Amino acid sequence: MASAAWFAGRLRELRVAAGWTQDQLAERVGVKREAVARWEAGKREPGWSEALGVDCTSFTQAPAERQSAGPGRPRKGQAVAPAPKRPRGRPRKGG
Repeated sequence: MASAAWFAGRLRELRVAAGWTQDQLAERVGVKREAVARWEAGKREPGWSEALGVDCTSFTQAPAERQSAGPGRPRKGQAVAPAPKRPRGRPRKGG
């Protein structure tokens, strides 16, 4: 199993193998270069892992098997009451 410390070194290794600078990777990911530098230095992990409350090693595990929902369409959520219908025909005079 990979350790969280591997992330920094592996990120740099993959970036260099792709022939990208930290600036180029940051632009592609949509972050500042300083964020990439911190990731590669092992000082920080990407924010998406923090937002989910996990470390980067969580993304090295295979996803859990999903149970089959069975045949047919999945059930919809709770139905919302339809809007009231508009009256048909001409409006009545002098109600």
